[in-house]
Amino acid sequence: MALKFNYQSTSNTQSAYAAALRDMVGQHSSTALTLTTTATSGVFGGKYLDASTGVQGANGLLAIWPGLDNCPTGTAITVLWRVIPVASGNPGTIQSLLTMHNSRNATAPFGGFDFAITTAGKFNVTAGSTSSGTNCFNNFSTTNALSFTAGQPMDIWFVWDGTATSGHASVWTAQTGNTAAQLETFTAGAAAAFTRAAMTEISTWNRDRSALNTNFHINEIAIWDTAENPASYGARTTWVQSSTFEGYTSVDPGVANVRSGTGYTISGVSKTGTLNLTTAANIRSGTTQDNGATTGTLLVPNPAYVLQGVGTDNTVGTYTDSTNIAAIKAQVDYIAAVVS
Repeated sequence: MALKFNYQSTSNTQSAYAAALRDMVGQHSSTALTLTTTATSGVFGGKYLDASTGVQGANGLLAIWPGLDNCPTGTAITVLWRVIPVASGNPGTIQSLLTMHNSRNATAPFGGFDFAITTAGKFNVTAGSTSSGTNCFNNFSTTNALSFTAGQPMDIWFVWDGTATSGHASVWTAQTGNTAAQLETFTAGAAAAFTRAAMTEISTWNRDRSALNTNFHINEIAIWDTAENPASYGARTTWVQSSTFEGYTSVDPGVANVRSGTGYTISGVSKTGTLNLTTAANIRSGTTQDNGATTGTLLVPNPAYVLQGVGTDNTVGTYTDSTNIAAIKAQVDYIAAVVS
């Protein structure tokens, strides 16, 4: 289980998307995709995808096919948007955040999701679990409104474990410099029944509402097939780490090189480290280990005080006091004579 999709506003070319995706990528816009450079604090990469052109429908800002292994597969889902509001307060028109469905010409969200911000500033989601139109969320809007400030980057999270259990869907928000806080929990009308084939497209316009997205510039979009805990990401200062992609080139350090009991996931496989770190008693005095958490206490004899030829540290002793050696030899000879 892993991060399935990630758009970062570092480039408006196909290669920016294809780096994270296994399959075909397409862009569809009669208006050029525009990246704007900004010095605004909290904008990752110093650029954002400019939404001010107001393109919609078949001329959507961004429409890309993530392929079969880059969408949730029928259970949980987490979506993260990092947006830069164009204006403070509530938008004048409904603002599309994201559409995921089976065709860019679809007229209903069956088999996918529509996310938007309403004119009351509330988070809105519609999701159909089957082609027959069984709704998990039927044009659902949160009770609480989000708070937008012009030019202030903001994370918006949608988290759902895929069940119809009470309170198992939620919306979280975080202004720049803050850890995400839960805005509201709510309940799906039906459990998820999504398939990879049912979500072949991700786009930042909403075909079903013909909704514009002119109020939010886009800095990042990420989609997981797990119910993430947004608070665990802390006060974000950089992009979601793409090394967690399924299908992304990565190198396993090996469980033998990871601290014993520490869990990690690579290429969708959960593993646990087996490396046992050396204890302080077996580390040279004054030498630190484990990023300074452990300082050695082992006292190693100086070679000058170790009998010549006897091993110590990474060498041998050099002590050659002939007087003491002669005295010891005399004692040994005396004891031998007495015994005999």
